[in-house]
Amino acid sequence: MLAAKIVNEVIDSYIDLNIKANQNEALIAKEVLVTEVPKAEEIVRRAESKLRVFKEQNKVVVLGQEASAAVDTISKLGNQISQALAQLDDVKGRLGQLRSEAKIDSQQGVIASDLSQAPGVQKVLIQLQETESQLAIERTRFSPEHPTITSLQEKVVALQSLLKERTGQVAGKAQITEGNLQIGQLRQSLIADITRAQAERVGLERQIATLIRQQDAYIKRANNLPRLEQSQRELERKLQAAQTTYETLLKKRQEIDIAQNQKIPNARVISYALTPDKAEGPRKILFIIGGGGVGLFLGIIFAFGLDLIDRSVKTVKEAKEVLRYSVLGVIPTQARNGKAHSSIAGLDRAIPKIIGRDIPYFPVGNAYQILQVNLKFLCSDKPLKSIVITSSVAKEGKSDVSANLAVTMAQAGRRVLLVDADMRNPIQHHIWGLTNAMGLSNVIVGQASLDTVVQEVMPNLEVLTSGGLPPNPVAMLDSQRMATLISNFGIDYDLVIFDTPPLSGIADAAVLSTLTDGILLVVRPGVVDLNSASSAKESNPLKYPAYW
Repeated sequence: MLAAKIVNEVIDSYIDLNIKANQNEALIAKEVLVTEVPKAEEIVRRAESKLRVFKEQNKVVVLGQEASAAVDTISKLGNQISQALAQLDDVKGRLGQLRSEAKIDSQQGVIASDLSQAPGVQKVLIQLQETESQLAIERTRFSPEHPTITSLQEKVVALQSLLKERTGQVAGKAQITEGNLQIGQLRQSLIADITRAQAERVGLERQIATLIRQQDAYIKRANNLPRLEQSQRELERKLQAAQTTYETLLKKRQEIDIAQNQKIPNARVISYALTPDKAEGPRKILFIIGGGGVGLFLGIIFAFGLDLIDRSVKTVKEAKEVLRYSVLGVIPTQARNGKAHSSIAGLDRAIPKIIGRDIPYFPVGNAYQILQVNLKFLCSDKPLKSIVITSSVAKEGKSDVSANLAVTMAQAGRRVLLVDADMRNPIQHHIWGLTNAMGLSNVIVGQASLDTVVQEVMPNLEVLTSGGLPPNPVAMLDSQRMATLISNFGIDYDLVIFDTPPLSGIADAAVLSTLTDGILLVVRPGVVDLNSASSAKESNPLKYPAYW
């Protein structure tokens, strides 16, 4: 009874402490958010203010629409300028023709038209003409010294002076000949046309100058739009980031307020301790011994059952018996530091580690040295120039072996090219931190040259990534272009290593092996099963197996 009471008290105390602990955690988090939320709100306000000031200073409304409108306006202004220039050329041509016909410029024509219509000027001009005619008649009758001739000459001089004075009142300082004081109806019409054409010419010239200024202003604004758009996008990104942070903090604060007010523990009581009706005897030891024996027996049976059901290859010896290939090397398992998957989005496997860079050289480096030497002795009659590395199923470590064998060969002084021929699930660009925008597939189809896509990752080692993922990798690997590439590789490199997809259900490695010196099969005990290993052996002529 006392034991049950103690247990129940402990349970109640644990529940109470759990509730208080949850509330304290929420309180501590709330204290932090109380200071962070105003700061985030101030950052949002500053970002909004900067964006508003930017738009006001640069008169920005919608830059995308403004750019389209500016292009349309510049085009329209260009058309208007072309039309105005054409009209100006037409007006200048008409003006020159009219001046040629009227034999007078526009200013003189206006003055002559005014003089021909001024009564005072025309009256004096008529009197002068009559007096000059009378003088000419009298000179035929009298001698030059005759008083009549002298009187008429004095009258002519007086009329000429008066005419000059009156024409000066109308024409100012302009020089007007006597012949232009009386013009006919036709010349008056020509002068009127000249005046209108001159006014039209001046108007067109001003219109063209205005259009050109407007066009220059729009061109200057259009040239400045990309810079303004870049600045606006940067300010908008900062504002969006600040708003996202602020909204997240507000949401978190609401959640903490709810959690602080809750009194629900993380644990619940399934059943309180009960007081037994009668005391138990000392047969517990017997039950414990019996239970242990039964458990041990069942565990042995279960282990044997799992071993019979499990069809995986468990040891190197078992793999050798199934495949009947010579073992060229045994690679120790690398530590994964407890991480089963890569942190790269979309990649569901761990990125292989490189000896000397990511993991210590010993003991993995020594294993690859042994593999390198065994490959050399295996091909003593003919130097090994190219090799395909594959496995029976995925996740056996073929990419690990490809990358680290390439490193080992390069460190031995051989010029090595590592080709990621797995155009289904490539990983070599992740191992070396390279981009995969262009690679093997692009070279095969002629989209890029080999020199532009091969990248050196360390002395004597260059990597050719897979490139874009094609819909039919087998067709590309079985092409004449691929055969030519492999032939060229043999000229430029001492060894070419191809990282290919697994053999199970995929023909990439088998197709590529016909163009190279052979295949190195990677087998990982515990991953590959007997059926997959046997299928790989029966369907593909393999060379150079290695296990790890």
